[in-house]
Amino acid sequence: MLSASYGLKRPEIVTVFDLLLRTKELIVENAPSVWGAVRQFRDNSADLADCLIERSAAAAGCSKTLTFDRRAARDSGMTLAT
Repeated sequence: MLSASYGLKRPEIVTVFDLLLRTKELIVENAPSVWGAVRQFRDNSADLADCLIERSAAAAGCSKTLTFDRRAARDSGMTLAT
């Protein structure tokens, strides 16, 4: 996790990804999904990885993504597996 590894807070992580995604020298695969994940991450308490998984799955046409993580189900739009 970026917050644990680098001591960054959520707004700082959002800023870093915003800058990276806007950098013309970088080509980000599935950039719209990454933008969506960053917005989801910014707006709730889900982990960035969970947001990216959910947005990538949605972009691939999945109608729902299952998870065993209650917080991911609540905050990233995934469905809790039972």
